[in-house]
Amino acid sequence: MPWLTEAYGLLWKVCIFAYGQTGSGKTYTMMGRPDAPELKGLIPRSLEQIFQISQSLKDQGWKYKMQVNILCPDFHVITFINGN
Repeated sequence: MPWLTEAYGLLWKVCIFAYGQTGSGKTYTMMGRPDAPELKGLIPRSLEQIFQISQSLKDQGWKYKMQVNILCPDFHVITFINGN
């Protein structure tokens, strides 16, 4: 994920979007398994790297404000057949 930490270092706004068929592994890819640290997903690993970089910049005298928004919508499509 060097591109993500590089974007953060350049003060760019970043959006990671997971799209795919139900059951294809989007949530697993993004979040991983909370009970297995070696199987962390993209979000926890990215945040760890960003916080490590932030701490090193803070140690160099940088001041900054950080904001993280995570949106996990759950869409359901319900099909009604014959008015039922």
